[in-house]
Amino acid sequence: MSITGDNCCCVCSGAVFQAIRYPKYGYRYLLDVLGKHYDNPLVQLYKKRFPHNSLVKDEETGMVLFKHDEYVFTA
Repeated sequence: MSITGDNCCCVCSGAVFQAIRYPKYGYRYLLDVLGKHYDNPLVQLYKKRFPHNSLVKDEETGMVLFKHDEYVFTA
């Protein structure tokens, strides 16, 4: 999945192309962190592999959130 400049989402080949050109806008391997707590070792590994994706912790639930500019998305 990737987020374009006008805050639209792309999937499939369009998303791959976008993620290669602009890594900050590409989100790969989301299933690795989907539904996991922020302290999970897989989440920490994801953070190391994709440092350009900003992951934050939801203080209420402890789950992973993706922060993109001023927007926050759940995983």
